Amino acid sequence: MTGTVDIDFLEINEDLAQNSKLLASSLSGVRARKRGLIDMLGINCAINYLQAKGIKVSNKKSIYKIPLLYEEFKISDIYFSKNRIDVITLYKEKNVKIPKIHVDMDILPDFYFIVQIGARIKEAKIIGFIEGKNIKNCPHDSKFYYPTIKMIIDIKRFCEIIKSQSPKQVTLGKHIDCLGLFLKFIDNDLSSVYKRQLIQHLLNCDSCRSRFVSTIEFEKLANNVRLYPELYRKKPKATPQTPVQAPSTKTVEKKLKNHAISKNTQPIEQEELAQGRLAKLAQVLDTIDKGDKKLITKTVIDTIFNEIPKFDFPSIKSVIKVKNRRALIVCIGAFLIFASFALISLKGSESVERMNEMAAVEEYNSQAEQFDEAEYYQDGSENLPTLA
Repeated sequence: MTGTVDIDFLEINEDLAQNSKLLASSLSGVRARKRGLIDMLGINCAINYLQAKGIKVSNKKSIYKIPLLYEEFKISDIYFSKNRIDVITLYKEKNVKIPKIHVDMDILPDFYFIVQIGARIKEAKIIGFIEGKNIKNCPHDSKFYYPTIKMIIDIKRFCEIIKSQSPKQVTLGKHIDCLGLFLKFIDNDLSSVYKRQLIQHLLNCDSCRSRFVSTIEFEKLANNVRLYPELYRKKPKATPQTPVQAPSTKTVEKKLKNHAISKNTQPIEQEELAQGRLAKLAQVLDTIDKGDKKLITKTVIDTIFNEIPKFDFPSIKSVIKVKNRRALIVCIGAFLIFASFALISLKGSESVERMNEMAAVEEYNSQAEQFDEAEYYQDGSENLPTLA
């Protein structure tokens, strides 16, 4: 019923929280990950709530699972029948805010579903639905549209609207030149006109969306091979007599830590990549065991969520072991002493050369004076020109 909202509560358990945290960990930057965590919690709560009410929503083709698209277009989509539902999650906000980019790109969903996360992130309030077609009539600023509470409908009214809908036909339009637009979008070199064309098509085309995801994964893998090639070395296949065991959590942590300060880590040139690194990407995918993936993900997920680690070249303190520092100090001292002697010797040589030069100059001046005096007496001049 329009204008009245029946609020339901949903508990946020540990599994739901960890799943949301895992989804948000792939976003760029601490701020984006923290905001993403709230949005992912809202999406997971919405799915659980609607399925508990007998509405079998799906996120199989959801855009929000693709970090680049989620961050760019603010889409948090789930699907019921042929209807797209975007989940708007509130956390300490007092007003419902619809991203203006949805109107600008003409990607308004059929419905918005409003969920509010409690301040302690222990429970969620299910507020209701808003029809997407009504958003354009709301007050707005440069970033958001602000619907009123009168526009919110409850789940009963939502089901009535769904039942009364005529069959919807999805128009895919022409298939876009996928690879060209994908690469330009990844490189942040796509105009707003083509961004609009890209997102409208990806929302409706399963095959192009799958190809877009494959392109992103390839880019990530190529960058990882370029930066950390030793992490992708092929593992020996396990035999029945000598099974290969998954590394322990401590072993994984130690490898990740030591990798950042490894003295053997060298940057890979682009020419080297072109000569064979990328040709082995298919083999790389086969060498990563599923058990290892889960273990590594569990080990580093919290670190990734808070901040992506920066791998710089190691400082002198991190490379030199404590037991070798005395030897290093002795070597540095010997070098300084040697340099001092060399400098003194060089200064001495310069002094001798300088004295020789001064003697030569004095001799030359003496000869010049004698020559001038002789000229004076020859031409009978009484006065020599004075120096200015």
